[in-house]
Amino acid sequence: MGGERTGKGKLVYLYLACLILLMVAGCAALQGERKAAVHIPEKERQESVKGEAPDGEKEESVEEGRKGEEKRPESRLKTASAHLLRSKRFLSQGEFDLSMKEAKKSLSLAGKSPPGDEALFTMGLLFIHYNNPKKEFRKSKELFERLVKEYPQSPLAEQARTWVDVLQVIEKSKQVDLEIEEIKKEMSR
Repeated sequence: MGGERTGKGKLVYLYLACLILLMVAGCAALQGERKAAVHIPEKERQESVKGEAPDGEKEESVEEGRKGEEKRPESRLKTASAHLLRSKRFLSQGEFDLSMKEAKKSLSLAGKSPPGDEALFTMGLLFIHYNNPKKEFRKSKELFERLVKEYPQSPLAEQARTWVDVLQVIEKSKQVDLEIEEIKKEMSR
């Protein structure tokens, strides 16, 4: 029954042990790279709080930006993309307020051009993020609906439609729960 293993059997276990060891070592290395990749220097964090653009320029207001939009749209889109990237970094670190601020800057700079669609999508995700203490499903749904309406050709439009459906189901579920609670109260009288 429990006889001694053959040479081939021992090799199989050795290969499996090596494979598991490599996987664990690889995951640890990737986790270290991931942490390094999402680190936001304190200078960048302070610039976000002060309202400066990521490239060190002073951020222009929406009105000023619209006036200069015809002059340098590629510069505005580049700055919008930089703000969106910072928003995603802040999101990955759980800095929801700073992430929202950066996504709003990106959206205002992008206007109706990409990365405006990504900024709206990121803002929608921020409002439903599982760690966000300020969850607002209704606002999230509105942002996803806006994305679908304003950017129908966006690759994110289909995902936004799916989120709208999911959020509607959650909304209906909450309503059913409230109705059940009311019925329970009436029955206990």
